[in-house]
Amino acid sequence: MKNNAASASLLDYPANHSNAAIFFRSGYGGACDFFYGHGEGSFTEAWRLGPTYNENASFYFTKGGPPSGSNCATWR
Repeated sequence: MKNNAASASLLDYPANHSNAAIFFRSGYGGACDFFYGHGEGSFTEAWRLGPTYNENASFYFTKGGPPSGSNCATWR
């Protein structure tokens, strides 16, 4: 069973400066919603997720951009 998250937010602290991805499938696969962090206590949010709306199964933080070849909605 997948999570039923409809929204998400990323609070990025200056020391972390991380981005985050939420994936449709387990093991970081399928469509995703990608959040850019901008450091300095920035807050990026999506009140309604795109491709992973109510169907999200994995999540990770990254310093890079969206995974290559992935179908990601991008939130800045």
